[in-house]
Amino acid sequence: FCERFRKMVAFEAEKSLYWPGQEIVREGQAGLSMLVINVGFAFLTKKGVHIRPYPPKSCFGALLMVGVAHSYVGTLVSTQTTHIISISRRQYKLALDVCAQTGASRHLIIH
Repeated sequence: FCERFRKMVAFEAEKSLYWPGQEIVREGQAGLSMLVINVGFAFLTKKGVHIRPYPPKSCFGALLMVGVAHSYVGTLVSTQTTHIISISRRQYKLALDVCAQTGASRHLIIH
C-alpha cells in the first residue's frame, strides 16, 4: 500500500502484548480487526487441530477488512511473547477513503 495509507493505519492501530499460551482470538469470535504479528509467534488451530504457524510480519483476519468474513476462522494462540498490531475495519476503510480522495489510491500496491 502507499506510504500515506500505511502511516494512517499504523497511527491509529492498537498494540497488544500476549504471553505464551494466551489466546489472541477465538474461533467463531466476531471479527473486528485484522491482526499483524509484529514480534513473536502464534499458532492457528481450528476445531482443536493445529493448522499453521504465524511468524512475524504475518497477518490474520484480512478477509474481515473487505467484508468477506465476519468472524475469525480459527483460534490464534501465542507460542511465545508476541506483540500484535490490531487494525480495525473502520481504520482500514477510513485510510482507503482518504487515499482515494487525494488520488493516492492509484498508487495502492498490494503485496
